Amino acid sequence: MASLADGVLHRQGDGFAVVDDEFVTEKFELAGMTPSADPMAMRIARNALSAGMAAHYLETAADLARMGGHDRGFFKLPVSEWEERAARLLAPYVDADTAGVPSSPLPQGSDQPSPVEKHEPSSPPGSVLSKFDREAGPSFSTQANYIVSERVKANQVGPDAVRNLGPSLRLWLQICGDFDIRAYSAQHMAEFRSVLIDLPKLYWRSEAEQAKHILQVIVEARAKGTDYVRVSPKTVNKHVSNLNSVFEYARAIRVIDRMVPSFAEGLYLETGSDVSGLEVHEERPGYTHGQVQLFFTHPVYTGRKSAYFYNEPGQVIIRDALYWLPLLACYQLMRREEICQLRVRHIRQQGGIWYFDLMQRDVKVKRGSSRRRVPFHDAIVQLRFLQEVVLGRDADELLFPELAPNAKGTYSDAMGKRVGRMVDSLGIRLIRVDATEADGALHPFRHHGITQLENQDIKGGIIDALSGHSSKDRRSERRRYTDEIYLTVLRDTINRLEIPVDVEALNRKWKQNGASKVRGH
Repeated sequence: MASLADGVLHRQGDGFAVVDDEFVTEKFELAGMTPSADPMAMRIARNALSAGMAAHYLETAADLARMGGHDRGFFKLPVSEWEERAARLLAPYVDADTAGVPSSPLPQGSDQPSPVEKHEPSSPPGSVLSKFDREAGPSFSTQANYIVSERVKANQVGPDAVRNLGPSLRLWLQICGDFDIRAYSAQHMAEFRSVLIDLPKLYWRSEAEQAKHILQVIVEARAKGTDYVRVSPKTVNKHVSNLNSVFEYARAIRVIDRMVPSFAEGLYLETGSDVSGLEVHEERPGYTHGQVQLFFTHPVYTGRKSAYFYNEPGQVIIRDALYWLPLLACYQLMRREEICQLRVRHIRQQGGIWYFDLMQRDVKVKRGSSRRRVPFHDAIVQLRFLQEVVLGRDADELLFPELAPNAKGTYSDAMGKRVGRMVDSLGIRLIRVDATEADGALHPFRHHGITQLENQDIKGGIIDALSGHSSKDRRSERRRYTDEIYLTVLRDTINRLEIPVDVEALNRKWKQNGASKVRGH
């Protein structure tokens, strides 16, 4: 019987239906309830019935074992484990105020599901509660944040980890409910991933949308057609990883049995090159020479209608974040978030060389190897970036004060979308070698520059030092120079970039539209 339960759970975890809609409808009618016409409600009902079926098999196996005396002795069966698994399976579908009564298969409105009775940790007489049980709170909504805060204190994750967990935690609570951490199982993670796969690419963007339960968002997306654009596998994996890290730490501190396998085992989706079969550089291609040249004829650089109508031609030129970001991605080989988060104090000078200082600890970078110093390209100097954006300002000001962090703490998301609209307005498309279309707006500028340097007689270690990639060649090259000489080598290398931008023409346009100058701070 226990093996039957495992079979049900494995089949459901792999995304296969254990019971069909006809079976669900029959059970609704036997219970005197009207079957839902909503496909998401039926899906949740199928999951609930499958969980109940598995729990029944486990409880039956436990009862039979106890009746036969197989719950004791040297060859005893894991009866208590079966009973505990059955309880965990049923927990999400039982309300605290009506123990034993199944919860509604679809949450009402935007409220989170009611929590089940909280797990009370069992302690031998005379023992004390663990630090977790004293401080973490009674349910996952507080326990998850407590765990991440503990990891921050232990320097396992950065100080923004609690905030970064927020969107993933909100999804988890709406999909799986807000229970004690010990009430969850791998089945909940499988259901979490299963629902995430159905998320539309754009959701919870407005206040009205944020008021909706995530299952309602999915139902509305499906109503417009089953071929709607969904979130990427990378996004699904990010949310699964965020939650799984909480459960893994709970295992490490013995809140969850260390013998329980990882909840996310086998659930991560293949992404990028693993799916397409392309090389990494082929998966995310760069712009061609002609596309870069075309991009800088956009109204943002030649004259737009207004600050708001930036895709329409006019007489207004504003040297703001939208103006500078593509130029810096091209000439400085920096990632968009590396640029958008910078403050005035991150621009420094040494030996007459101005550079972006990504070595400072308050700069958030993709990985350790991304910490670097990037000297100004001569074109950026000629475009008067220092005079327009840096000099004469408070050191703690953002370079681009019109940018603000979003809920995830990142500055560049909105700007990336605006640049994407600029690309679309020009009809620029990124085509991979297999003829499929790639997305991206700013990264292809960086890729274009890196590829150009790689096609010259330049050592790979120097290119990696400018782009923020890690390699043995980079470490070897670094050891050959003093700081000042090394910075000179980096400056001379970055100036070998020949971007198809007419810098003099951009300055002339800027001078002609002097009345439209807006510094943005």
